[in-house]
Amino acid sequence: MAANSPPAKYLSVLKKYFGYNEFRPMQWRIIHSVLNERKDNCVVMATGYGKSLCYQFPPVFCNGVGIIISPLISLMQDQVLSLQVKNIPATLLGTAQKDKFTTMEDIRAGKYRLVYATPEWSISDGGARFLKELASSETAKITLVAIDEAHCVSQWGMDFRKSYRRLGALKTSLRGVPFLALTATATPIVQRDICESLNLSLPELTCTSFDRPNLFLSCSVKGTSILSDIKSLFNSQDHVLSRIEKKGSCIIYCPTKKKVDEVANCLLEDGIKCEMYHADLGLSVRERVHKDFVRDKVQVVVATVAFGMGIDKPDVRRIIHYGAPQDIETYYQEIGRAGRDGEQSHCHVFYQQSDFSLAKHFLSTLDHKYRNYKESMTRKIERYLQTDECRRRVIVSHFDPSGKIEDNPQCCDNCLKSETKGNVKSDDSAYDLTNDALLLLKAVRDTGGCYGLQVPIHLLRGSNNKKLPSKYHSSELFGAGGNKPDEYWKLLGGLLLREFLLEDKFVNTGGSFGGFPIKTIKVSGTGYDFINNDNYRTGFALKATPEMRPHLIKLNRSKVIQPGTWLGHMPGDSTDGLHRISLEEVVFDALLKFRVLVATDLDCMPYMILDNHTIQLLAQNPPNTIEELAKIDGITDAKIEKFGAACVNCIESARKSHDAQVVLTSSEGSKKNLKQFSKAKKVMNYDSDEDNEEMISKEPLNESPSTRSDSQHENSKVTDRDIEDSFCDDDIFEGLANDEELISCNKSEITGEIIPSAGSSRPTVQDRLTSEENSELKNTEDQVLEDSFCDDDIFQGLANDEELISSSLHKTVKHQERVSSPEAPPTKRSKTDEVSSYNRCLPPSKTIKIREELVKKNEMKKQTLIKKIKL
Repeated sequence: MAANSPPAKYLSVLKKYFGYNEFRPMQWRIIHSVLNERKDNCVVMATGYGKSLCYQFPPVFCNGVGIIISPLISLMQDQVLSLQVKNIPATLLGTAQKDKFTTMEDIRAGKYRLVYATPEWSISDGGARFLKELASSETAKITLVAIDEAHCVSQWGMDFRKSYRRLGALKTSLRGVPFLALTATATPIVQRDICESLNLSLPELTCTSFDRPNLFLSCSVKGTSILSDIKSLFNSQDHVLSRIEKKGSCIIYCPTKKKVDEVANCLLEDGIKCEMYHADLGLSVRERVHKDFVRDKVQVVVATVAFGMGIDKPDVRRIIHYGAPQDIETYYQEIGRAGRDGEQSHCHVFYQQSDFSLAKHFLSTLDHKYRNYKESMTRKIERYLQTDECRRRVIVSHFDPSGKIEDNPQCCDNCLKSETKGNVKSDDSAYDLTNDALLLLKAVRDTGGCYGLQVPIHLLRGSNNKKLPSKYHSSELFGAGGNKPDEYWKLLGGLLLREFLLEDKFVNTGGSFGGFPIKTIKVSGTGYDFINNDNYRTGFALKATPEMRPHLIKLNRSKVIQPGTWLGHMPGDSTDGLHRISLEEVVFDALLKFRVLVATDLDCMPYMILDNHTIQLLAQNPPNTIEELAKIDGITDAKIEKFGAACVNCIESARKSHDAQVVLTSSEGSKKNLKQFSKAKKVMNYDSDEDNEEMISKEPLNESPSTRSDSQHENSKVTDRDIEDSFCDDDIFEGLANDEELISCNKSEITGEIIPSAGSSRPTVQDRLTSEENSELKNTEDQVLEDSFCDDDIFQGLANDEELISSSLHKTVKHQERVSSPEAPPTKRSKTDEVSSYNRCLPPSKTIKIREELVKKNEMKKQTLIKKIKL
């Protein structure tokens, strides 16, 4: 049987119980290896690739029992509930379980396909005997044993638990049963240790990419205000934290319980609903927070790192660390809780240099060998936070040095800045740290490596602090770095530690310091090479960290580059104020509310009813019948049975709501277009002509061309201002009245007829137009007037029309110079007279040519408008 082509019977079970039409990459290969080849497997699969299906599918297909060993009760409870919603019988076993014996009898009777258990129960005498009994059972034979979160097995892993280290004994007692170890976080050394610890026999190793392309990564130094820091991540209009529930949930991690309280209180005082989670809270409170979060009753949780491993919520959109993470592996595990559904999510870290000291303090009590490993992980998280290179590459290279990721200019803040600046890197070339690094290394060397970092800094700054022995006051280094502040030298010391030019040395002083060893700083072998070898020093590039740069040069404070629209931007309103919500948006929002109601009735999490991916598919192609609904990826037979009809009805209601909204929006759009038309007609009617005509009539007819040019320039400014003002009129009826006046004026322009106004005594010059020309223009009169009702693109043509007006007015002035008497006083005319006079001042050929141009242009505008109306 080919490992890359699952037969139809497997796909049928996949669709019936799990709702998927096909396996994801790697899933079938692992399942085939377990089911058909009975091989052990070690699977390192990034979050979102579908690890759970790899151990859930085999026992369901075989009608056997799958034993799943998991570290957290809350995680097991959520997965059991999720399986029950799919009509897959599942249960859990733990050391403190009350109805444990009844559950075990049901397992023997074959009532459950999946059994979740803690590692402590699994290695206990009673647990081991029960599992061995099931291995030879006919009614409930074990199909596989899966160890979830397998990095806990390794002593190099993040969550060391002694019970995990003893799980290898199960492999010995359950011979012939394939073991499956799964994790999202394991370096090559951890992978080897997992396989050895579990006694896996020639295991198949499957390792997917560690890249999470749907996560946008960013970091910044802490500011002076917690609230300002957190809110700075969100656009002032769209990224308000109180509106975060529209786009998903948020977890804010803090390094200490005190900081959790501080951050949560700041958010609550600002009116942002959130919950706290840390070890000092009672068990009932923590369980309530966990339950409310996964059921979408609260969107923001501020917590220590204890919160999250038991979270299997697919739509967490933001992970914020307010404080540096412990190390690079811990950080990767924590951001793995974001975007499990594959949708774009944002992970940001606020940090300061003192955060690293706190992390190193916790490492001082660890075993020497393990401590060195964790210290290297801590240095890597420092490099990740302070780098100006692609942050995604830093993470992926740690887990897979040869791993490749696709180029994505918007995968992190550094890449985004680089793209915005045209691939120009930061100004690190302006910060030459070589001399300062040399001074600090010499200061640490000369003080004998017997102190922490502060004493060598006192030496460089020429301090009289009592901690600095007086014998160093005569050193040539005394005061050599006095031009830079204390904070700068601390930051430089941290950089030298990260680059292994300095290294920590722990000195055990007994019990006088509470049993904790004292950390001192000494120059490393690499550091001595830096001091003594000019060539080595020249080739060693030290880059200033973001915290150091303000001490080196006063940086220009500019607005932080915001991530792309996929980072949670709400759909913006359209520029015309009439945002037409699509059917997809309406259905999506309706199904979000629908799944919450169903989840409440079934007492489960909303994402177990319909995950975001399934909702997106339903919104893109809304089904009309239950048969069409059943074909959607993610819809199982159990879901059709439980709420299929209600789901179709919900979609139909959303469709009707959208249709009604389209009608309403179209009506509003028509009114708006009519209003814009009225404003446009007022512009085409040249409301400023009266002022212009008065200014023209007051001009001395013998003024110089240069003076006239200046005057016309001023007139143009007035006209521009009046045109702009005309767009602010919201009185549509006033606009229609002007339209009637415009029609009258246009008729006058086209036919040459003068429509007299009250008090007007100006003679006509109708003789200039022949009867044939009059007849031709009259035939096009209605067409021109109809075409003048232009669409939204009319404003694009106003510049050309204005140029035409200006040219015509200029001709009017010249004509007045020729035919008017200098002694004749200017006469104030009505708007009709002005237009009539304007026409009389043009030669007949020119008038016809201008009108033909306007007819052609308006014909094009009319056709565009007709197309829009039909649509």
